[in-house]
Parts: sequence; C-alpha cells; structure tokens
Amino acid sequence: MFRLLTIFCFLPLLLASCPGNGIEWQSKCYYFIKNVTAFVTADLDCINRGGHLASIHDGFTNAFVGQEAMLQIHESTVSDIWIGATSYINPGNWSWTDGTNFTFSHLKNNTAIPSESCIALVLSNGIWNTNDCFKEKPYVCAINNLQTTTTTEKSTTSVYPSCRSNWYYYNETYSCYFYTPETDWSSAEEYCQAFEGHLTSIHSQTEMDFITSSVNPNKFNYWIGLHSTDNKATWIWTDNSAVNYINWATYYPQTSNCTCVLADDQFRNLLACSKSNFQGICKRSAFLDLKSA
Repeated sequence: MFRLLTIFCFLPLLLASCPGNGIEWQSKCYYFIKNVTAFVTADLDCINRGGHLASIHDGFTNAFVGQEAMLQIHESTVSDIWIGATSYINPGNWSWTDGTNFTFSHLKNNTAIPSESCIALVLSNGIWNTNDCFKEKPYVCAINNLQTTTTTEKSTTSVYPSCRSNWYYYNETYSCYFYTPETDWSSAEEYCQAFEGHLTSIHSQTEMDFITSSVNPNKFNYWIGLHSTDNKATWIWTDNSAVNYINWATYYPQTSNCTCVLADDQFRNLLACSKSNFQGICKRSAFLDLKSA
C-alpha cells in the first residue's frame, strides 16, 4: 500500500476540469459523499448526478479511490465506503451497477459469493468486504468527464440493438431485461427509470416464457410493472403500454389492499407494495444506447 501511495506522490497534477468538488482520474470525475446511506439509495444518487457508484478495474484506481476517500471522508467512525459492486443484479455473480465487466477484484476472500450482497472498500488498506446492502455508509460516485474530449475518426458501421453486460436481450421486443436490487415496488420502478426503463411489462406468452427461461430460470418472485391506481378496478403498466396480456394465478387478483404485482411464471397481487422487498425485472429499449451512434 505504501508503495502505491508513494507512486501517487509523483504523478503529474491532474487538470481540475470536474465540476463542483469532483476529482478527475482517467477521464472520470469522482465524488466522495460523506452522507451515509444504503447501497441502492447511494447508486440512485450517483445516477441523478450523471453516473453510478464507482466501478474499479485495476489496482491503481483502487489505490486512488482509497487514498482520496481517506482525504475526503476523514470522520473517525468511517471505516469503509460503498463502491458499485453487487450480487443483486446477477445472483451468484458480482456485477458493477454501471454495466461494465467485473474483471478486477480486491476481495479479501474470493470464495462463494453471498446472495444479496454489496461490496465496500476498506479505507485503511483498500481491501473489499462483502456487506449487507441495507447498511448505511458513505460512498463514491464516478461520472464520465464530459469536458475531456478526444478526436476520433467516425467509421461507418451497421447499428444493431445491444444490451449491457449481465442484461438479457429479447429480439421480439427489441428490449433489454435486467434485475433491480432487492427493494420495495416503488423503489424498484425508480431504479428502472434511472436506466430509462420501467419494471417490465409483458405482452404475450412467448415474452413470459422468455423471462421465465432466460431471465428468471430459478422462478424467484420478482416485481413487474403491473399495478392499479383505482383500487384494482383496472390494471395498468408503468410504461403505459397496452394491457393486452395478463397471466393471473388461480384465485388472483386478490381483493386485498395489494395494488402491485409479483410474478414467477404467473401474476399475483400478493403482498404490500411498500412493505415487501423483492428484486424487480426492468425492461428497457435496446435502441437507447444507440441514440448517439
């Protein structure tokens, strides 16, 4: 660790081109947030700032984040900070919330991946620890520095829809499907909207079969976008698409106060929207990433 810190002492000064109190490193602006919060709320704040919780892909960046965090967040009670790695998005695997590939790890123990866990960086040594995602910690956001410009020659290529790493593409809907962290229905929908999507709408048995076989093969219960705003007289999708397919399980919908819907391979308005935590499945047009192409 000392050697890495010594190297940083001799690095050239970086241009202060990040707005506010951001610190530039490798064409990104890093913001170290002292306010403590849970992992999902932290990532949503980073999204609102234009980025995500920081992803780390090499030892130098890891040392940079650890060193700057110690300088920026120096309260004696702070021992670690949230970075953007979680097993919520793709259970059984680590993923970065910004969609980049998980190609570098500084975990203390690279053994079995705990389900529903998030990663925090320890300030004293840069080691990563797995944590309960509901714990409240400071965090670091990383945002692409729009003031950093490069000159490139544009090539003419055919443009096809695509999805980020750990997302699932379905050709019939030209959409990407991906998991939210485990949370209540409204927060899951907010998470999807941060990626310009919504909790998934489902419009055919073939789309239902795709989600069941490819996105959710273990048949976990997950939030979908079907909900009611008029005490279950009518049901609507959060993306405002037509309600032309509903796959209620037997004895559903219930007449309880549950106005949002869980699915596995069928639909159920089973639990209270604001008091029950499940992962949701988001749906987002695969063409959105091509708007600037």
